[in-house]
Amino acid sequence: MQNLLKGIQSQTIALPNRITMNFLKAGSADKPTLVLIHGNVSSSLFWQDLMLEFSQSHFVIAPDLRGFGESQTAKVDASRGVRDHSEDVSALLDELKITKADFVGWSMGAGVVMQIAIDSPHLVKSMTLSAPISPYGFGGTDLSGKLLNSDASGTGGGAANPEFIKALANLDRTENPNGPLAVMRQFYVADPAALNHETIYLESMLSTKTGNENYPGDSSLSENWPGFAPGNQGVLNSMSPKYFNTS
Repeated sequence: MQNLLKGIQSQTIALPNRITMNFLKAGSADKPTLVLIHGNVSSSLFWQDLMLEFSQSHFVIAPDLRGFGESQTAKVDASRGVRDHSEDVSALLDELKITKADFVGWSMGAGVVMQIAIDSPHLVKSMTLSAPISPYGFGGTDLSGKLLNSDASGTGGGAANPEFIKALANLDRTENPNGPLAVMRQFYVADPAALNHETIYLESMLSTKTGNENYPGDSSLSENWPGFAPGNQGVLNSMSPKYFNTS
């Protein structure tokens, strides 16, 4: 696997009855385990600097969620929220015989960590959430978590910019204002000039598998503003408040 920093290793494991999952690792397996879960339109490659920082004190692993990075492309059943992802991660820990870990989740990955804490609390020693998705889902609710419209209109797969999806699918590495490079510089970081590994991060974003079953997912028509509602498959729908709730 390319784009790995010195001290980071990559490994792939076939999870029984699930997917083939790739993950990065650093540090010694006899140390406490730290699990890093990446966000949407990214992969484990985003974690490398942090992995090296913690590798002296922890065995650090960073999986690629299904449809991202080097892991198998498989359908995301959004009607289960993010459980396809959280159960993949739990299965990975089971295969590695890891019984408890500290977890860090970024953005969508924070939602995955929250779901693991609910469904498999025995695995979670601690959890740290960075820029997390709301426990009520992404958009479509008031501050109490109540749906603004019964069909969660305005959330899910239809909310993605079609030009951005096209750029991802075409592996666009240009300065296209709707492309992943511009999106990363504008929305992923506060100071783009401070990025140490911009090329690696761009390749990480471009590893995102596009389509109705992955990113962004499908959508349905709605009588409510803005005219679309979640479908039942794909990444953005898995975070819609229609299906996702870890409150």
